Amino acid sequence: MILSKYYHERGLTPIEGVVMISKEVYEQLRELEYLQMTGTLDTVLKRMADETKADFDDRDAY
Repeated sequence: MILSKYYHERGLTPIEGVVMISKEVYEQLRELEYLQMTGTLDTVLKRMADETKADFDDRDAY
């Protein structure tokens, strides 16, 4: 999961035990993990970084 990757990348040892978070936060973390694992997050962030005014035209928006 994301937290274990966080600790691993920094050479840290996670605290042993139980961490309680709300179901809403858990679901958000799971969605973020899925988007990262599938490459979707990188694709969206790259497209956002490369966007121009020409990408958006009110005449063809729906």
